[in-house]
Amino acid sequence: MSFYSKKLMIGVLSTALISVSFQAFSSSSSKEYMLNNGAYVQIDISSTHNNKAELEVKMPIMNAYGNDGKSQKPEDQNIRNDVDNYLKNNISTIVSFEKDLACKYEFKKFEYDEQDKEIEVKFNLICKSDLHGKKVNFDFSNKFKNIQKIYYELEGKHEVKNSLSQNKGNAVIQ
Repeated sequence: MSFYSKKLMIGVLSTALISVSFQAFSSSSSKEYMLNNGAYVQIDISSTHNNKAELEVKMPIMNAYGNDGKSQKPEDQNIRNDVDNYLKNNISTIVSFEKDLACKYEFKKFEYDEQDKEIEVKFNLICKSDLHGKKVNFDFSNKFKNIQKIYYELEGKHEVKNSLSQNKGNAVIQ
């Protein structure tokens, strides 16, 4: 193998290693909430309409239901149905905005992911005015007492990734 071939191969392998390392880091950091009795909230503001966003909330099945979610016992099924309905119908008590924004939450999707051991709920959010610079409140304390930390990602003009070391708090969308 010539000198240039070796150099080219080292360059290709280095690039592949960096790419794989970055992918592993990004997927593990987005699942950090699973390890810390946390919940994950992501809000993406529309690039064309500053008053519209997509809201996503994820949490471990065990923290949501208090069990692994697989039980067929009627009382466990009732808990699961109660939690699922609560998330679908009361998301505005978990993730809320200033009253003058008059935000409407439109249910989009609910997913029970047995493989990743998490539940995910998505909503479209339509507010009366621009969401940039506005405060968003998080409160998991009422229904989800096992949630001890909130990881959030707010994507507006600037991306904000952070966490709160309790089950309620707030942040500002940039």
